Amino acid sequence: MPRSTRSASLAVVLTAAAVVLAGCGSSEDLAKVTYPRSTVPAAGAANTTGTTPNLPEGPVEPAFALDKLRAIDPCKLLDKEFLSQLGTPNEPTLGGYSKCSNYMKDKAGKKLSVSMTIGESLLGVKTNAEVAGLHAHVDGESIGKTCFVKAVTQGGKMPMGLTFQIGVDEGDACAPGRRIVEYVVERVRKQPPQRAAEPGTLATIEPCSLLDQAGRAEALGGETTERRNGLNECTWSASGMEVSVNLLLTSAGFGDTGDPVDVNGVKAKQRKKDTSVYPSCQIFWEHRKTAGNRAETVRVEMQNIKKANVDPCAKAIGAAKAMLPKLPKG
Repeated sequence: MPRSTRSASLAVVLTAAAVVLAGCGSSEDLAKVTYPRSTVPAAGAANTTGTTPNLPEGPVEPAFALDKLRAIDPCKLLDKEFLSQLGTPNEPTLGGYSKCSNYMKDKAGKKLSVSMTIGESLLGVKTNAEVAGLHAHVDGESIGKTCFVKAVTQGGKMPMGLTFQIGVDEGDACAPGRRIVEYVVERVRKQPPQRAAEPGTLATIEPCSLLDQAGRAEALGGETTERRNGLNECTWSASGMEVSVNLLLTSAGFGDTGDPVDVNGVKAKQRKKDTSVYPSCQIFWEHRKTAGNRAETVRVEMQNIKKANVDPCAKAIGAAKAMLPKLPKG
């Protein structure tokens, strides 16, 4: 569907999320490209009901396919040449596989913080603007001197998008925010910076492919529903119980606490919670070490919401064993 034909009068319901940014280079000088005009609501946008776009299942454009988004290095997405147009950039801060932030200064030496997340869930979000040719929700009023932008890149029942949080000391945070969003969207369309190829990485794995129908039936019983929570997490639900897998980029030693447990020869840890709300259990293990004292970690969780007569840890371990053969060698 051409961007020019997508109107803001389409209707349905979307998803929510927020946050994080990035930085690096490219062959074409995108910092000097003129971007498509953005229509951003004026003051009071946070209080408008608006409409939510009734977009078909899947990416709104081929460039926003989930496998392509997973391949992007978030901290190379905004290069210093571009950020220098807004002020003095700092070194970017990576947060997981798909998040990055830059806590920089504007041209007056005042705070300009930018955070971006690639592939954030936007379930329940109502759009009220168009930014860089994408349906978006823009909120510059809920929190003073902060602008939130959520641009829809994936339609259907489980919409997803690029989300931004821009903070300033003074002035309109959505002014630099709009430029940042336009720049990022155009880079994703034309020259997305690729993450380094690393054998065995979890970064590019489709999490919803890790538990097959037999594994879901064993863990939950009966017919299950699937819910995607960002690019690297997937949840399956049935009859008041949920099993989820989250592929994480953590600090080394993240999985040092917990009770030892064996998952088909893999040394894992177990954390069981018996709360008054409902019992749950996490099984997690370090998949591989990476640069910068980090590690790629797999976390499988079972939540016994309806308090059925089952052992959540046994169910989580069973699901982890079913997923293990589908993971790349670390």
